[in-house]
Amino acid sequence: MELLAVIVILAIILAIAIPAITGLIRNTTINALESDAKMVLKAIEYKMLEVDGYDPTTIDETNIFSELNISAENYESLTVTMVNGKPHIEIVGKNKWSGLTASGIFPTITVVDNEEYEGPPVFACGDTLIDSRDDNEYATVEIGEQCWMQEDLRFNCALEGYVNISSASSWSGTNNCGNQGIGYIGMLYQWPVAMDGENEEGSKGLCPEGWYIPTDDDFKQLEMHLGMTQGQADGTGYRGGDQGIQLKDNLTWNGTNSSEFTALPAGYRYGHGALDNVNSRNAWWTSSIGTSNYWIRMLSSDSSSVYRVEFSNTHGLSIRCIMNQ
Repeated sequence: MELLAVIVILAIILAIAIPAITGLIRNTTINALESDAKMVLKAIEYKMLEVDGYDPTTIDETNIFSELNISAENYESLTVTMVNGKPHIEIVGKNKWSGLTASGIFPTITVVDNEEYEGPPVFACGDTLIDSRDDNEYATVEIGEQCWMQEDLRFNCALEGYVNISSASSWSGTNNCGNQGIGYIGMLYQWPVAMDGENEEGSKGLCPEGWYIPTDDDFKQLEMHLGMTQGQADGTGYRGGDQGIQLKDNLTWNGTNSSEFTALPAGYRYGHGALDNVNSRNAWWTSSIGTSNYWIRMLSSDSSSVYRVEFSNTHGLSIRCIMNQ
């Protein structure tokens, strides 16, 4: 009887201890994979800082050792994608991490069983856009079939080697940016700076990753969604009807903002850098080259329409980025 009692007690102890030990081992394994994923992401971030234009999405389990000096012996696969301007990692484990997937954006890593993994997050228009270069945040808005920034770009062009004159009133050459008018937080860029040295229509320019400088046709698509005809959109000067009213902010300007584009009267700069038309106008570059200059759009307090014209590349205008389709 005593032996039977001992056996029963041992069985009870094992029944309690084995799940606890198993759980402890699992938690240790999960924590180790989580730490490893964070280490990879930090190494990627350092590489992006060190190498201008480095594309982290080229990293996978076959080249991570040569790229980052990190072993992939316990990786079944490694995938890096850019989500909202930041690297997102996905590690499918093998060997000691078999059956687990780690994923996330530093510093938040989630480790789950493979069958529970739902894939990387997808940016949806209307989400807040975070520019990984400077951590500026931008509201976004879907208008028709397009996704636009709901705010003017405020990226400091000096971070890309250009000249930021800040609130000064003059510049020389075509490598400058400067502040919008007092009370507004965007930047005004000369066209070569806005395009970051590119000349191709639809170039990324100074927009965040996954976004680009809108083309003349992109603006036409926006305007026609708001009621312009094709013939009106193709015209120059003030065209259409109340599309300007629909685009203008309804708090700081004489608009309805029914489009939710939220255009603000932040002014623009002339070719010599002088700031003008603050609180009455704003103008935006396109990435399209016209007959002799560069297509722009302008809104004005004294018109309900949208102005289309060519400006010289020395002017300082705002940028509204549009998302890649």
